[in-house]
Amino acid sequence: MNRLPLDDASYQQMMRQLEQRQAPMTERVERMVQFWNGRLGVEDVRKLPRYHPAGVYQYDTRRRRASEPIGYRRSERFDLDISREMRGYNLMHQIVGEGSDAYVTMVDQALAHNGSLLSTTEKLRIGLKPGGMSPEADMASGGANYVFTRWRPDPRGAKSKGEMGFYLKPGVAQRTDTIVYETDHYGRCYGDHVARKHVAAPAQWKRIAETSSNNETILKQNVTLLDNLDCLVLDSPEAKRRMLAVFQQHGITKLPDGRKVEDIIHVIPGAKKGYSGF
Repeated sequence: MNRLPLDDASYQQMMRQLEQRQAPMTERVERMVQFWNGRLGVEDVRKLPRYHPAGVYQYDTRRRRASEPIGYRRSERFDLDISREMRGYNLMHQIVGEGSDAYVTMVDQALAHNGSLLSTTEKLRIGLKPGGMSPEADMASGGANYVFTRWRPDPRGAKSKGEMGFYLKPGVAQRTDTIVYETDHYGRCYGDHVARKHVAAPAQWKRIAETSSNNETILKQNVTLLDNLDCLVLDSPEAKRRMLAVFQQHGITKLPDGRKVEDIIHVIPGAKKGYSGF
């Protein structure tokens, strides 16, 4: 699906008519369900496996790992299956200009607290010192509310760019707060900037993953590691050994999807460090 419903003339007309009549919420919901049934060619969108209007809890805090519903609930798009459409690609998060030691330390700190990659404002909220290239500028642009990533081909495949970093499952972009830019906009999201510059279609995401090294995808507040990590690229077997020791120290040998931690740490000798502001 290449267009969002807000770009659809029939959807806009329907919403104007409902607003003019001050239609009750039940009617508005039913009309939108009918619109999406036709748009997706299904009997009832509410029966789709990705239809979760109340949002989905993620595997972030220690209490959540004990099956307690706590933390942020994320709304997700039900009209796309991004895991399928973006197979062979990942969202990469890097620690700017740092080597493997920084990744080992970051995972240790994350697992000791809420298990997440954090935005600048989330770090401030829980009392951590902000990092990255430009936290002050991010506060002004709105980017401080987001975690920064870039689309990349799967680092274990032939198109790998050989970069160190956290490679997240493409399905994390199922979140409705996902904003994708073709180039680096430093997280700018005020005014009408997102409406004008956001790239909405997975077909375009694949293209920029291969042609635009500084494409930018931002996700609000945090991204939980354990349920979203596809693989972690480090630059040496010794770095992998240290990383495994950190996971074991926190009692984690498998991820929620059943994969062993040792199987998701991928070594690329001499992997490139991050070069820009994550």
